[in-house]
Amino acid sequence: MARRLLPAWSLALLVAVAPAPGVAFVPIDLGTNLAEAPRWSATEVGGRGLADGKIAVAIEPGFAAAVTLAVTGANAPQDVAAIERAVVAAFAAWESPALAFELTFGGPVVRGRTLGAEIDVFAVDSTDPDFAASGASFGLAQMVWTARPDRLLTNGTTLAGKVIHGADILIAKDRLAAVAPSFTRERQLRIFQRLMMHELGHALGLAHPHDGPTVNFDTDTNPNNAILVDAADPLATVTSSPNLDTLAVMNQIPSDLDALFNVSLRNDDRGGRDVLYPVLGTTQAICQPMAEAGCRSALRSTLRLRDLARDQKDELVWQWLRGDATSLADFGTPTNATRYSLCLYRGALSALVGEVALPPGASWTSLGAKGFKYKSGSRTPHGVQTALLKPGVAGKAKVVLTAKGPNPPDGLLPFAAAPVVAQLVRADTMGCVEATYDAGAVARDDGSLFKAKMIR
Repeated sequence: MARRLLPAWSLALLVAVAPAPGVAFVPIDLGTNLAEAPRWSATEVGGRGLADGKIAVAIEPGFAAAVTLAVTGANAPQDVAAIERAVVAAFAAWESPALAFELTFGGPVVRGRTLGAEIDVFAVDSTDPDFAASGASFGLAQMVWTARPDRLLTNGTTLAGKVIHGADILIAKDRLAAVAPSFTRERQLRIFQRLMMHELGHALGLAHPHDGPTVNFDTDTNPNNAILVDAADPLATVTSSPNLDTLAVMNQIPSDLDALFNVSLRNDDRGGRDVLYPVLGTTQAICQPMAEAGCRSALRSTLRLRDLARDQKDELVWQWLRGDATSLADFGTPTNATRYSLCLYRGALSALVGEVALPPGASWTSLGAKGFKYKSGSRTPHGVQTALLKPGVAGKAKVVLTAKGPNPPDGLLPFAAAPVVAQLVRADTMGCVEATYDAGAVARDDGSLFKAKMIR
């Protein structure tokens, strides 16, 4: 049950190397089928489980200080606090309406997968007997599970299978210290957070995608699009896939060094989580943690985002005007099945900061050859009231979206880092249209209003 993360000093050598075939996500127990695959139960097993919707996590006393001391040679309060924030963010990244964590720093940890909290987290040296015996490099997750005929899934159904009821996560602080000088402080924190996310993914029931070439799963053969799970029957559309998202958090060998700094789940990571922990009545995220490449651009675009104390007055307006050539077929069939999200990114690493979903269905109207119109009185889930998708030759295509009220994402402002990128992304193909607003395009960026205009 040990899982290894590749040494950071080796990653640069692997950036240009194509990984072996793999797939979207892999259950942690490679010898079982997906229906039986280990996961935490929605009821308690031996006093442990998701009965209250949360997994109790205890962080070893002095964990953040030990990591900080190893990396920096000192225990500056701001660095200890930054490590603790990275731990909190790593657990939060995996949360969903069915899956949450209750973290206690300095908690009553006990080594042993069935002891202490449901998940215990330790800082160790790589000479630690359990760590050394595993062959791990930076992190190790150890789980224990038991087969149960009455296992309750998070969608309320019963499915016999294996139930995880304890895990330990070990982080090798001396290995982190060895590679830390190669990176800036910000990137050190991102690598550490991704490491925590990776090991937690194991503790939730996911393996490395390339670990089990015969038990890899997706809903199609495209490793980069969203895995849209039917929460009522999460196994219904899942099938074997030969392809791999080499940037996924659970992937052991990223194909790009920048993947080390991803601190959001990618579609394959989220898909694995949502199959193991399905949630009825929710909208699945489709935006990747970094902006997509190869999107259609436009000659003009504006973005206005208002975030006020009175949420009813909040507003997001995005206009993509005089766009690249876009056919009607490029927009799919939002009246039926095609899902979209507006994805917002900021900074040099193009990090995801917000997502605004446009679900398919009755809110969409076909305009024939003129495209599609969206209108929603309920403005759920993320506040979109109107949208227009208009095909056209180069310079004539157009996308406009308006969201209002309390549902658009809060807390995004100020962006405070250029460039800001807006992409409307299609879930099934990850096809996209985008606009980039560099510092010169931004007219205002404060805690209540972002306003930008791009002209090429």
